[in-house]
Amino acid sequence: MDNQNYSNKSEGDSGRSQGTENLVEIREEQVVQSIQRITSLYPSMGEKNRSGLWNTFYLSITAIGCIFGDIGTSPLYVYASMFRGPPEEKEVIGSLSLILWALIMVVTVKYVIFILNADNNGEGGIIALVSLIPKQTNQKLKSALTILALCGSSFILGDGVITPAVSLLSAVEGLEVGVPGGEIKKWIVPITVVILFFLFVVQSFGTEAIGIVCGPIMILWFFSIGIFGLLKVIDHPIVFRAFNPWEGIQHFLLNGSRGFLLLGTVILCVTGCEALYADLGHTGKMPIRLSWVLIVMPSLMLNYLGQASQFLGNPNTSNPFFEMIPTSFFWPMIILATVACVIASQGLISGSFSIINQVISLKFFPPLHVKHTSKKISGQIYIAQVNWVLAFLTLITVIGFKHSSSLIGAYGLGVSMVMIATTVMYIFVLRLHYRYSYWIIIPLGLCFIIMDGLFFTSSIEKIPTGGWYPIVIGIVMSSIMLIWRYGRSKMIKVIHDSSPPLSTTLQQVDLLNRGDAAVFMSHYEEKTPLSLVKLQPFLTHMPYPLFFVNIYHLPVPFIKDEHRVVAKELIPERGVFQISINYGYAEIINVPWVIKKLFIERLIQLNPKSINKIKATTTQDQEQLAIPSTKKEIVGYHYSEQNDTDGNDVELEVEGVPHITYFLSRLRVKSSKKQFILKRLSIFIYDILLQNSRSEAHYYGIHHSSMMEIGSKIQI
Repeated sequence: MDNQNYSNKSEGDSGRSQGTENLVEIREEQVVQSIQRITSLYPSMGEKNRSGLWNTFYLSITAIGCIFGDIGTSPLYVYASMFRGPPEEKEVIGSLSLILWALIMVVTVKYVIFILNADNNGEGGIIALVSLIPKQTNQKLKSALTILALCGSSFILGDGVITPAVSLLSAVEGLEVGVPGGEIKKWIVPITVVILFFLFVVQSFGTEAIGIVCGPIMILWFFSIGIFGLLKVIDHPIVFRAFNPWEGIQHFLLNGSRGFLLLGTVILCVTGCEALYADLGHTGKMPIRLSWVLIVMPSLMLNYLGQASQFLGNPNTSNPFFEMIPTSFFWPMIILATVACVIASQGLISGSFSIINQVISLKFFPPLHVKHTSKKISGQIYIAQVNWVLAFLTLITVIGFKHSSSLIGAYGLGVSMVMIATTVMYIFVLRLHYRYSYWIIIPLGLCFIIMDGLFFTSSIEKIPTGGWYPIVIGIVMSSIMLIWRYGRSKMIKVIHDSSPPLSTTLQQVDLLNRGDAAVFMSHYEEKTPLSLVKLQPFLTHMPYPLFFVNIYHLPVPFIKDEHRVVAKELIPERGVFQISINYGYAEIINVPWVIKKLFIERLIQLNPKSINKIKATTTQDQEQLAIPSTKKEIVGYHYSEQNDTDGNDVELEVEGVPHITYFLSRLRVKSSKKQFILKRLSIFIYDILLQNSRSEAHYYGIHHSSMMEIGSKIQI
């Protein structure tokens, strides 16, 4: 950075303390340039190193276990919900054709072939698409796209409540086929509730051990449903006519409104598309594509073909999936289906944790405590508040709707809205980020929009029968995100405008009388932290060394160690440092470990006889100091064995590291009575969220024994 120096040229200036000569001035535009420069290093990285035949094979198995659970359990309930009475042959073949071509066009063509290519440093999902929008894009357009992405992620959470409920209900309802007399029917809901409750209880223990066996179990599931489908197809090979797209188009056109509304059920066979894209970072593109084309899609198609054959053989079939299973395999399939649904639900719950963690990192959601359940895999996290809210809503859903056929009415509308949001985001990313020609974007975009639009409009009629349920959840989540973003941006602006420049504050304090080390957390590098503004009149001496720390979330999922920290010595030979710590949106913050790392790696040394200097590689202008990567692997920003961010253990002291006190602000906000009523209401809600959210200390990974919070109330 092109830092400028203040010089004490006025001998009569009594406002400056001795020793603040050559004070480095910090400018906001320089910070932005630094962030952009670091961010620009990442798009060229592409996918993570996943080459090699064995690695691809292993990740393909992982993809089957972690990614395809949702779409893989759809045969349990989709085809059974297509007909209101005994179907004729034309209805069976036409409906089957719509399902098969939905799998081909939506999953294979749209997601597997095209959308998977839009990744941010190997990470996928609608949040990753936001990060791919260039910074120079029109601010209003970028804000609109960001809001669209947030709404899309909110509806993913809404459908995440319904998917575990409908999948497990469908699996347990298979007992009605195996237990005659109807006595088991009254136990379906209690059994489902017990399984779901147990599933949410074990979330806090992590899924590392469970994940090892998920892949083989799901492979067994897909092979089983494919084989049983193939065995049934032999009875009525006429079902292969469904691969002719005209069968589906004819059924769609000739049945009028009934054929059109049928698409609202067909969409349920592709409900796992967003999970497929969002979990791209877990395995990579090639394993997902191979596992889909070679195992998952053929197995699903064979099973749907088998269910169609079951309907042709017995039009009065009520549960085609289980009724086509041979008697000797019925009970093993009940168990396998239940386990597969648990695995699918586990993936959706973990995905919800990841989505909330990402929007927290992007400052669109109140800070929550994020617990790492694995010391090896950073992506395995647990958020207690999210877990129990999902548990409550899912259990209420099961108890309220009681049957999977009733839940079908509430399912699908949110999925279609997410698909439209993803398509719109993808089109803009193709143009703004990848610079594709309009001759490519317009035909491709129209094709995807028409597909998604048909699914969406056909699902609207579900609103009175339960479709409102995921929509309400999505609207509530979107409102929380937008209110939090609005309130926080207003609050930060007030802090920025009211705080004096950091250079002015440092010129006014006495840096000769020094005490213990301190870290002041700040929102702006060039401004004095609000905690120091409030505390300064009461300070008898300044800390030594003194750190001003800023956290930056870059629009990439993960940051390399060599780009983690940028440090400046604000006042030469006075031990006053500006530390900028960069994080990706998928990472967890741990400020104490980063600060301690500066001492552990001897990047900052304390010497009573000579004032501290940072030992680091200097840039060409000899002013910006970038902390180099260390040979010893430091994973403190994911999981620190020395500082458990749960807050239950006392923060351990490290040899060679002084005791450090962290100063933070605890804020309350209020609105002006002159503001419009909706703005006042938004600020009131934001203040409630602010007071009930996780404190800055927990968010930064700071133990309560090492920090001091300074309270303030500001008007925004």
